[in-house]
Amino acid sequence: MISIGPLAAILADLFSYEADRLQVEILIDVASAAMGVAIMAYFISRSLLRPLHALSSAMTKVAGGDLSLRVPVTSNDDVGELTGQFNNMVEGLRERERIRETFGRYVDESVASTILHREGQGVLAGETREATVLFTDIAGFTTIAEVLPPGQLVAALNEYLETVLAPIRTHGGVVNTFIGDGLFASFNMPLACEDHAAAAVRAALDIQRAIGSRTFGDVGMAFATRIGISTGGVIGGSVGAGQRMSFTLLGDTVNLASRLEELNKQHGTRILVSESTCTACNGEFKFDALGTVAVRGRSDTVAIFSIDPNSQGKPS
Repeated sequence: MISIGPLAAILADLFSYEADRLQVEILIDVASAAMGVAIMAYFISRSLLRPLHALSSAMTKVAGGDLSLRVPVTSNDDVGELTGQFNNMVEGLRERERIRETFGRYVDESVASTILHREGQGVLAGETREATVLFTDIAGFTTIAEVLPPGQLVAALNEYLETVLAPIRTHGGVVNTFIGDGLFASFNMPLACEDHAAAAVRAALDIQRAIGSRTFGDVGMAFATRIGISTGGVIGGSVGAGQRMSFTLLGDTVNLASRLEELNKQHGTRILVSESTCTACNGEFKFDALGTVAVRGRSDTVAIFSIDPNSQGKPS
């Protein structure tokens, strides 16, 4: 219309008019064509620039973390195809976020993020690091489970575990797995944690204070928690078979922390730590030596130490 229309009008004028009238008609045709070009250029640029502006604005919001956007596809040209591909990309990001959130419910969120970002690089294939391991367990939970209805038991247990999780995460620990009514946490593996032994002891003390002052569930059930802590070299990595994998820690340090948690029963204590943990705390806490004991799974005896759950620690 921009090229053929004005030319056709001018040709018609050339064969229809002469002299001054011809000039006037041609000027009218040229002015009308110029006005038409301006109008068409406006609408054409608008049809191109508006979708591009909307796409640019959406990209900025997605970069800021907003994955709820979907840009309408208003044409079937290259811009429309680009917009469609952008929507597909955002949907893929939403799916990845859903996977991360779901994964994080079954694996500690920090471990899930590490696996998602480092998968395929061999980082989680196995590494050895100095770390502190913490085990918790509820005293007399078997008897409690026999008394409470399943629904009330699970509700109270979930509320209790949420209370226990908070101090561990606050002090830089990672919950590796839940074991029935207890859990297995680590400090400095797989995430770095400065002064990990002291951080684990602080977490244990905060756990005892948090659960000692409250009850859980609608039935108001009180839970007494036993904690075992050990420091030493641990092996961390993904283990499993086929499509079922799990990040876990292995080694004598892990076994010792589990045994220390059990030894609380014999000594009537709430927190027991190994000699390595006591030494690594560099005098920050006042520990009570309980002598040496034979620990299942070890040929030699180990020195164990307790700490008052109400201890505030010494200034560093």
